[in-house]
Amino acid sequence: MKIHAISFPKKVIVGHKALRMIDEVIDDFILNNNDKIIIFTDEYSQSYLQSINSIKNYDLYTVSNKTNIIINNNINQINQYSVIIGLGRWKTINFAKYISYKSGIPLISIPTTISNEDLVNPKIVYKVNGNYKFLISNLPTVIIIDLNIISRNSKEEVLSGMCDILSKLNAISDLKLYYNKYKQNYSEYAILLVKTSIQTVLRNLSKICAERESSLQTLIEALIGCGFAMEISGSRYVCEGAEHLFFYALESIEEHYNLNHGEICLIGAIIGQHLHGRNRFKIKRIIDQIKTFSDRESFKLNKQSIIRALQLAPKLDNNSYTIFSKVKVNIGSIIEVLKEYEIID
Repeated sequence: MKIHAISFPKKVIVGHKALRMIDEVIDDFILNNNDKIIIFTDEYSQSYLQSINSIKNYDLYTVSNKTNIIINNNINQINQYSVIIGLGRWKTINFAKYISYKSGIPLISIPTTISNEDLVNPKIVYKVNGNYKFLISNLPTVIIIDLNIISRNSKEEVLSGMCDILSKLNAISDLKLYYNKYKQNYSEYAILLVKTSIQTVLRNLSKICAERESSLQTLIEALIGCGFAMEISGSRYVCEGAEHLFFYALESIEEHYNLNHGEICLIGAIIGQHLHGRNRFKIKRIIDQIKTFSDRESFKLNKQSIIRALQLAPKLDNNSYTIFSKVKVNIGSIIEVLKEYEIID
């Protein structure tokens, strides 16, 4: 058995006005007044900088959707900093994780949305020449989740995080295929963490949809649980299977779509469970309940985009082994299933 090092965060701080603890956290890393900090943020999250205005000696870098994650030429410049802070949405946190991974500088992750578990996991995803690349680094050194910030999330952001958790019903099915294919043992404890996260969200589905405060913390804990499961297993496949490949494929071919990350992954889970021959009606009941709380007029994707995504998804990750790898994808059959779910007309 090969050696696998597990690194958990030094601190995970969740609660109202949690950002007030930022000085105490930074004191663990800043040894003198000359030590510098770099903060990565985005336009959506810049207003929250005032919540950490006690930090004086820092440089600011604004991440946009067009920011290229590959900045190897600038790593030497990054090394002048003692701490990296990622304050923002998932693309900002993903960017900060990559810079921390390449430079070895500690990362304080401060997500301003709970739209998916990438905010609190060790996975890094980026593109090179239009092709997706995936890395597993370490969890952030410190995670701070301020409920005063999260409570301002839109209903769709909360639903996205919830759907992302529930889509892992398919990831668990795919994980067993992966380990049977490569004759490897898998972490039963990591799988148990993911299953517990799913079950906890299912039990609190209506409360989370209604954005009750206590249930937002339940969703946050479920997202953190999935991030920890990735770290324990040393693999993103404990949380990502065909359903996420479907999302990445759709994102590659269509710049704008009317559903969010989690909802698309949940549709991918319907497709995956159909191909696995599993009872997909459990997911249908979940989607019907989510529709009740969503502000969207419809829960739909474009038919041609779905077809193109299904053609591309099996080719996106040569290291994975999902249901897309095992069975021939019958697009006509999948289209009929999605019509049944009223996802396409």
